[in-house]
Amino acid sequence: MDLLIVMRMYLVMTHHISMDVLLISLPIGFLITNVLWINQYPDYEADLKGHKYNLLVRIGKQKGVIVYAALYGAAYLSFVVITVITKNLLWLLSFLTIPLAVHSVNIARKYYDSIPQLVKANANTVKIYQNTRIMMVLALVTKGNMVGFWKVYVF
Repeated sequence: MDLLIVMRMYLVMTHHISMDVLLISLPIGFLITNVLWINQYPDYEADLKGHKYNLLVRIGKQKGVIVYAALYGAAYLSFVVITVITKNLLWLLSFLTIPLAVHSVNIARKYYDSIPQLVKANANTVKIYQNTRIMMVLALVTKGNMVGFWKVYVF
Protein backbone atom coordinates (compact mmCIF):
# COMPACT_ATOMS: atom_id res chain seq x y z
CA MET A 1 0.00 0.00 0.00
CA ASP A 2 2.57 2.57 1.09
CA LEU A 3 4.92 1.12 -1.50
CA LEU A 4 2.61 2.31 -4.27
CA ILE A 5 2.04 5.68 -2.63
CA VAL A 6 5.77 6.33 -2.25
CA MET A 7 6.52 5.22 -5.81
CA ARG A 8 3.69 7.31 -7.30
CA MET A 9 4.73 10.40 -5.35
CA TYR A 10 8.32 10.00 -6.51
CA LEU A 11 7.23 9.46 -10.12
CA VAL A 12 5.03 12.56 -10.08
CA MET A 13 7.79 14.70 -8.57
CA THR A 14 10.72 13.46 -10.66
CA HIS A 15 9.08 11.99 -13.78
CA HIS A 16 11.07 8.78 -13.48
CA ILE A 17 11.12 5.58 -11.46
CA SER A 18 13.95 4.85 -9.04
CA MET A 19 14.94 1.41 -7.81
CA ASP A 20 16.29 3.09 -4.66
CA VAL A 21 12.86 4.47 -3.85
CA LEU A 22 11.27 1.11 -4.59
CA LEU A 23 13.75 -0.54 -2.25
CA ILE A 24 13.16 1.83 0.67
CA SER A 25 9.41 1.60 0.29
CA LEU A 26 9.44 -2.19 0.81
CA PRO A 27 9.70 -2.17 4.62
CA ILE A 28 6.99 0.46 4.83
CA GLY A 29 4.79 -1.77 2.70
CA PHE A 30 5.41 -4.82 4.90
CA LEU A 31 4.75 -2.86 8.10
CA ILE A 32 1.50 -1.23 6.95
CA THR A 33 0.35 -4.64 5.72
CA ASN A 34 0.97 -5.90 9.24
CA VAL A 35 -1.17 -3.09 10.67
CA LEU A 36 -3.98 -4.12 8.34
CA TRP A 37 -3.39 -7.82 9.09
CA ILE A 38 -3.57 -7.60 12.90
CA ASN A 39 -6.61 -5.33 12.64
CA GLN A 40 -8.54 -8.15 10.92
CA TYR A 41 -8.55 -10.24 14.10
CA PRO A 42 -11.30 -8.28 15.91
CA ASP A 43 -13.55 -8.70 12.85
CA TYR A 44 -12.82 -12.39 12.34
CA GLU A 45 -16.11 -13.80 13.65
CA ALA A 46 -18.20 -11.14 11.89
CA ASP A 47 -16.33 -11.72 8.64
CA LEU A 48 -16.81 -15.48 8.92
CA LYS A 49 -20.50 -15.11 9.70
CA GLY A 50 -20.94 -12.58 6.89
CA HIS A 51 -19.14 -14.82 4.39
CA LYS A 52 -16.29 -12.34 3.93
CA TYR A 53 -13.52 -14.78 3.22
CA ASN A 54 -10.44 -12.63 3.55
CA LEU A 55 -7.10 -14.39 3.88
CA LEU A 56 -7.23 -14.51 7.68
CA VAL A 57 -10.65 -16.15 7.64
CA ARG A 58 -9.41 -18.66 5.06
CA ILE A 59 -6.28 -19.72 6.98
CA GLY A 60 -7.52 -19.20 10.53
CA LYS A 61 -6.32 -17.11 13.44
CA GLN A 62 -3.57 -19.43 14.62
CA LYS A 63 -1.91 -19.68 11.20
CA GLY A 64 -2.50 -15.96 10.81
CA VAL A 65 0.00 -15.35 13.59
CA ILE A 66 2.65 -16.97 11.38
CA VAL A 67 1.83 -14.46 8.62
CA TYR A 68 2.01 -11.66 11.19
CA ALA A 69 5.50 -12.76 12.28
CA ALA A 70 6.62 -13.31 8.67
CA LEU A 71 5.64 -9.76 7.70
CA TYR A 72 7.80 -8.41 10.49
CA GLY A 73 10.62 -10.69 9.35
CA ALA A 74 10.31 -9.45 5.77
CA ALA A 75 10.39 -5.82 6.91
CA TYR A 76 13.53 -6.29 9.00
CA LEU A 77 15.21 -8.37 6.31
CA SER A 78 14.53 -5.61 3.80
CA PHE A 79 16.38 -3.20 6.11
CA VAL A 80 19.42 -5.49 5.96
CA VAL A 81 19.25 -5.44 2.16
CA ILE A 82 18.89 -1.64 2.13
CA THR A 83 21.86 -1.30 4.49
CA VAL A 84 24.06 -3.50 2.30
CA ILE A 85 23.09 -1.75 -0.93
CA THR A 86 23.32 1.81 0.40
CA LYS A 87 26.23 1.18 2.78
CA ASN A 88 24.36 3.30 5.31
CA LEU A 89 24.28 1.63 8.72
CA LEU A 90 21.65 4.08 9.95
CA TRP A 91 18.98 1.97 8.25
CA LEU A 92 19.57 -0.52 11.04
CA LEU A 93 18.05 1.97 13.51
CA SER A 94 14.80 0.23 12.68
CA PHE A 95 16.10 -2.79 14.58
CA LEU A 96 15.37 -0.85 17.76
CA THR A 97 11.75 -1.85 17.25
CA ILE A 98 12.48 -5.59 17.11
CA PRO A 99 11.85 -6.20 20.84
CA LEU A 100 8.42 -4.60 20.53
CA ALA A 101 7.71 -6.67 17.41
CA VAL A 102 8.70 -9.88 19.20
CA HIS A 103 6.48 -8.90 22.14
CA SER A 104 3.58 -8.21 19.75
CA VAL A 105 3.96 -11.57 18.04
CA ASN A 106 4.04 -13.29 21.43
CA ILE A 107 0.85 -11.49 22.44
CA ALA A 108 -0.80 -12.51 19.16
CA ARG A 109 0.37 -16.11 19.57
CA LYS A 110 -1.03 -16.29 23.10
CA TYR A 111 -4.22 -14.22 22.72
CA TYR A 112 -5.32 -14.58 19.08
CA ASP A 113 -8.73 -15.71 20.38
CA SER A 114 -9.10 -12.98 23.00
CA ILE A 115 -9.61 -9.56 21.48
CA PRO A 116 -9.29 -7.54 24.72
CA GLN A 117 -5.77 -8.91 25.25
CA LEU A 118 -4.89 -8.82 21.54
CA VAL A 119 -5.55 -5.08 21.36
CA LYS A 120 -2.08 -4.47 22.82
CA ALA A 121 -0.52 -6.19 19.78
CA ASN A 122 -2.65 -4.00 17.51
CA ALA A 123 -1.42 -0.84 19.25
CA ASN A 124 2.19 -2.03 19.23
CA THR A 125 2.02 -2.73 15.50
CA VAL A 126 0.98 0.86 14.84
CA LYS A 127 3.76 2.13 17.14
CA ILE A 128 6.33 0.03 15.28
CA TYR A 129 5.08 1.37 11.94
CA GLN A 130 5.26 4.99 13.12
CA ASN A 131 8.62 4.72 14.88
CA THR A 132 10.20 2.87 11.99
CA ARG A 133 9.13 5.57 9.56
CA ILE A 134 10.77 8.19 11.77
CA MET A 135 13.98 6.14 11.87
CA MET A 136 13.89 5.80 8.10
CA VAL A 137 13.67 9.58 7.75
CA LEU A 138 16.68 9.91 10.05
CA ALA A 139 18.62 7.43 7.92
CA LEU A 140 17.77 9.37 4.77
CA VAL A 141 18.36 12.87 6.09
CA THR A 142 21.63 12.15 7.83
CA LYS A 143 23.14 10.17 4.96
CA GLY A 144 21.32 11.66 1.96
CA ASN A 145 22.86 9.22 -0.52
CA MET A 146 19.71 8.02 -2.29
CA VAL A 147 19.82 9.20 -5.89
CA GLY A 148 17.32 12.00 -6.35
CA PHE A 149 15.56 11.43 -3.04
CA TRP A 150 17.59 14.02 -1.17
CA LYS A 151 16.93 16.69 -3.81
CA VAL A 152 13.20 15.99 -3.94
CA TYR A 153 12.47 15.98 -0.23
CA VAL A 154 14.98 18.46 1.16
CA PHE A 155 15.36 21.11 -1.54
